[in-house]
Amino acid sequence: MAIFTAFGLDSKTESLVGKNVHNHFNILTMWGDLNHLFDMLIIWLEEVDGEENTYKIVSSNEKLLSLMGPLPERVTFRVDPDLVRACNERNTAVPTLPSRSLLAVRAACSRVAHLSGAVEQVQQILHDLEDTSVMAEDGGSAHLLEFRLVQSLRTVDIEANQPL
Repeated sequence: MAIFTAFGLDSKTESLVGKNVHNHFNILTMWGDLNHLFDMLIIWLEEVDGEENTYKIVSSNEKLLSLMGPLPERVTFRVDPDLVRACNERNTAVPTLPSRSLLAVRAACSRVAHLSGAVEQVQQILHDLEDTSVMAEDGGSAHLLEFRLVQSLRTVDIEANQPL
């Protein structure tokens, strides 16, 4: 949320809190390993000019991506016509496709994170968290405690905004 605010995208933050966080425009379903790479900002989606709802799969680490086996270069989002028909028959809303603007912001954040070295720093912290079971007496592991505390505050904040 802080990144959205820093880039002047406050209106986007409002669309991602409370009950809106689970709207179709904010949901992507991916194969587990691909989802992990997406979460770690190693892959992202960039819109293909002239092709509606089509995105190129971009990676900061092509070698790692190639280890996943053959992947398509592009992905196109569509709502299944049978689902559209069923929604129309039931007089319910047709699910929306993922938000172009949110995917664009995610891609920009991924690129900035890699160019700034932030991804490597976060990966190192996550690695250190896995290997550290006790805090250092000299305060040398304080950054790990800070990271965990911030994570727990975010979890509480997200849960507090969930609908009942």
